Order: sequence, then structure tokens, then C-alpha cells
Amino acid sequence: MCWKVLGGGQIGYQRQFGHWVFGIEGDFDRTSIRDSAKFRDSALTTVFDNTPDVINSPNGDDFSTRITADTDFFGKREAHTNWIGSVRGKAGYATGPLLFYATAGVAFAGVDVWAHDVANTLFDILEVEDDVAPRAFHPNPPGFPAGLTLHQTAHVANTDIEKDDDVMVGYTAGAGLEIAFNDAVSLALEYRHNGFGDETYNFNHHNNTAGHGGPIFPGATNLSFDSDQLTVRMNVLLNHFFGNGAYASVSPAKNNVAVKSPFGEEQTTQVAYTKAKDADKWSGKDKEITKVEEPFNWTGFYIGANAGGAWTDYDFNDFDADVDVGEIFDQSIPLLAANNAQIDAPQGGLAPSIFVPFSVPGIDGGSDDSVIGGGQAGYQHQWNHWVFGVEADFQGLSTSKSTEYVSENFGPIAKNFGAVANLYTMRSATIDWQASARAKIGYARGPVMLYLTGGAAWANVRMWATDKAVVDFVPFDGGPNFNGRSENNSNDEDTVCGWTAGGGAEWAFTKIASIAMEYRHTEFDSADAHYDPHHSAISAEPYSVDLSNDQVTVRLNLLLGHVGPGH
Repeated sequence: MCWKVLGGGQIGYQRQFGHWVFGIEGDFDRTSIRDSAKFRDSALTTVFDNTPDVINSPNGDDFSTRITADTDFFGKREAHTNWIGSVRGKAGYATGPLLFYATAGVAFAGVDVWAHDVANTLFDILEVEDDVAPRAFHPNPPGFPAGLTLHQTAHVANTDIEKDDDVMVGYTAGAGLEIAFNDAVSLALEYRHNGFGDETYNFNHHNNTAGHGGPIFPGATNLSFDSDQLTVRMNVLLNHFFGNGAYASVSPAKNNVAVKSPFGEEQTTQVAYTKAKDADKWSGKDKEITKVEEPFNWTGFYIGANAGGAWTDYDFNDFDADVDVGEIFDQSIPLLAANNAQIDAPQGGLAPSIFVPFSVPGIDGGSDDSVIGGGQAGYQHQWNHWVFGVEADFQGLSTSKSTEYVSENFGPIAKNFGAVANLYTMRSATIDWQASARAKIGYARGPVMLYLTGGAAWANVRMWATDKAVVDFVPFDGGPNFNGRSENNSNDEDTVCGWTAGGGAEWAFTKIASIAMEYRHTEFDSADAHYDPHHSAISAEPYSVDLSNDQVTVRLNLLLGHVGPGH
């Protein structure tokens, strides 16, 4: 069980009959629920063995070969729940501005399941020849005395990475408590349980999304998923906000009376008796009431702080790499000589640079969530009900993802040596901070405003590369095989730009302070990282990561235009 940040929005309709409230609601929340299962197995398999045939051969064949494969298999299945939505009925009991309710309906979840498998295989080759040279690894090996036994080993590693995605359908049920602060804004605390049952995810080996077929066949995985969620929900009651609420214009006044404003002070205001649809706060029931226009203006500078959740998607692009097996060969020779191993360098000297190429496919790294927090400042001006402004913000966060890949390739050192190279790679990226500069347009009724916002965005991305090459050197002439390795770590950072857009609802709960709930989606340009080989035998192209994120924040603002004498 793990706790994850969840955030999104909801929309619905409800109707009040006496104290009872009935309605429907749909919601959509972004999340990044993660769970994984790992497993390991091993198997010893005889790949080829003609020894019985040689023994029983009527022709008297005296050449036998036995090849065995000792395989360690490491498997991982990881489920990523990226979003959860629902369509629900709602029934509640209201007493004044308090509403106690139960809710239930159909739930949906977008789930990606990854299969990440690695097979490490040690091939053991045993050849026995009585009369002539063995025919192993090379079409024309040099001869050697009769009765010689040739014993070779080689290590081979392979990776298979595949993804399947589906929308799981289940049920959701829960309850909540909602309080209306005025005729247009309410806040609720809600708990729900979601059950999605079982779903089978299939991985098609021939259509591997990572672009790597390989010898691994991942099969299918069955996933069972349920969750519990606890949310704080801010609602704008649109029936009261657009024309029928406390902020509607009143008919010509008949009296001057003293009334208490929503901000606490007493003032003389013209009022009128009119028929309005807000006698019940939870629906639009007609009743003769007295309405007061609540005066408020959003014009002025403001500063504030924000906190919430962010969900960042990471897509790692493909790149090419090379391993200099000649350099690793040269580094391994002195180590073997120190251990009294008799290894002659090819052609009597050190090996030249011989590069074995590797292609690492692009891999969807999935998403990661983080608590996000920072500050904002802006200016806005109100004309009638319309509000126009500009805003800049800065936020710290800590989302990160990494991806691993291993593959093998073969390269000849010389006429009597071969190199089986295995390259283990890992690429990681993290976002430390992000900022934006945006325009803002809103529609206000008194102290409540709905707004849209969009503009430019920036983020700082740090990236790491961790690589290890393990090379088995296999002599073709019957000498002992040996191995060598090289490792390298490289890091870089990049500041990327992009665009951001979203919207929110803001409520001024006093003349100088407001609270807002805001959602934004941001798309960034690719972050590029330079690869530094640090004198290792591994070289690689610059690698890049595509980034995007969604964020939901609660924003508290100090309205400077209402601060000071005369306000």
C-alpha cells in the first residue's frame, strides 16, 4: 500500500427537495499510482550435444561438441495508474449551508503495465577432437595436437521492454461533508473506495514498443487493482454564480437599510425585494427573499504562495553508443599476466581501437508525482465583470524517472580472437524547479472569479548517464578465455522552455485575501544532455528527454490593491 498525490476537477448538477439533495457528478483526477512485482528464475539447458552420435556413429566420427546455456532470468512487471475518473449519483441531507452526502457510481482508470525482462546467459562450449583441429568459432582455426580438449565460455545479456495499456472499469462508493461559505463557493471533504477487479495485459513480442525484439517472450500479466482516495473539493455553485445568486443585480431599490457585508463591516446599501432562485443554497428553488449586491473589485497588484501536486511524464529518446573492445583488451592483458595467465596479444602487439556499436531504443519512462510549492505575483484590472491580468510564478518540485537497458554485440579483435560485448545503460532525469509567465482572463461576480490562464514556461532538468561494459574475449585457437570491463558516469543539466495553459476558480474570503484552485498542463521542449566519456572505453551520443506535466495547486493571494488607507 502506498499514498500518492491526486488532483483534478469535477462537474455536476443537484436539486434540493426540502432538506434532501439529489444529484449527479463526474470527476477526473490525475495521479501516478505505482506498484511492481519482481521475480527471478534460472535454467540450465543443453543447446547442442552430439556426443551420443559420435560414440554410436558407424563411421567412427571422432569430433564431439557440447554446448550448454546457464540462464538467469530477471523479470519485472510494473503498473502505472495515470488517471482515475468517475460518473456517480449523489444523495445528501442539507441543514443550512451544511450538506452530508453519499455517492456511488462507475469508475474508470487509465493503467499502463510494463514488462521489463533481462536474461543473462553463460554459454559453455566443450569440444573434443582426436585427429584434427576443432571447428569452433572460426572457419579456419589453426591445427593443434590430437586429443586436445577445447573449453570456452561466453556471456550474453538481452533485454526486452514492452508496454500494454487499457482503461479499467469498476465501481466507486463513498461519502462526504460539504459546507457553503456563501451562495457561490463551497468546500467539501470526501472519501471514496474504488474497485476495478482483474484485467489481463498482453505483450506482443513482435510489436515491441521499445523497438527491441530480442530472444525474450514476455507473455501476459493479470492485474488486480483497487484504491482508496481522500480529497478536498472546492466547488463554484454555478446556478448562483451566473445571474441567480447573491451577486445578481437587484431591481430598483425601495429601502435604504443597514446590512452586514460578507467581510464583516456594516454598511448602508440599497436593497430590493425580488424573486430569486437561491433561497435553498443547494438548488434553484423560487422564494421571495431580499437580495444584496455584494460590492467587490479585483483591480490591483497581488502576491501569494501556492502548494499542490505535479505529475511529470518522461519519454527517453533513442541514442547510439560504442564500446572500444580493443582498449578493454589492452587493459585486461596486464591483469592476466600478473596472474600468470599465458595470453598473447593479437599479432604480437596491443590491439587497436575496435568499436562495437550499440543502439539503445527510445523508452517511455512513465510519470512521477511530487508535491509542488512556490510563489506568484501579478497584476489584474477589472472592467465590469471581466478581469484581465498577467502573472508570474516559481515552483520547486522533485519528480524523477530512470530507464535501464542491456544488450549484447559481437566484434572480432583479430583473426584469432573474438569479443562478446554486453552494454548496461541507465538514463535518469529529474526536474528541480519550474516557472511561468502568463496572461490571465476571468469573469467575476463579486468576490468569486472563474479564469483561464496561459503563457510561457521554463524548467530546470538534471540528467545522469550510468554505463557499464562487460566484454568476454574468446580465443579461437584453444587458449583460455578472459573478460574485461569499463564503467562511466556522466551528468549534465539543461533549462528548457515550453508553454502552459489551464484555468481556475478564485474566492476573496476577505477584502485583502483570496484563495484559488488552479489546474495547468505544461509541455516542455526536449532536454538535451552532453555525454562525457571520462577516458573510459564507452562513448555515446548526446541523449534527450521529452517532458510534460500536469499540476493542481491551491493558491493563497494577498490583494495589495485593497491594502492600505482608504480600503
